[in-house]
Amino acid sequence: MCKLNAEWIAFSALLYDGMINYTISLENYERPTHNSDFSQVYYNIYSVPKLAEEFKKYGYEHVYYQPFEIDIDISKPEHRNLGYYTVQTIEGKRLAFNTCLYQPEGFIFASRK
Repeated sequence: MCKLNAEWIAFSALLYDGMINYTISLENYERPTHNSDFSQVYYNIYSVPKLAEEFKKYGYEHVYYQPFEIDIDISKPEHRNLGYYTVQTIEGKRLAFNTCLYQPEGFIFASRK
């Protein structure tokens, strides 16, 4: 992405504002494939400080992170397969989940100027 040499880059992803990257592999037995009794699903949660370090190596001096805060309630699916839903905290914020996995969604904007 950085090698495109654009003036700015913006994207959404699963992001963590700390020095840990997560690589998560799920084996979903609710959805077998032709070759296996499960399907493989991958999630990556990226470290915002590590992303900023990488962007700066390519000349993107300004990196901004904005957590996404969903403002609607989404009911938990009744099925046991993968499914997106929200849980409201005591403070009134909503956390997004897919099955049992918390989804820390956010936005990154990086610019050269």
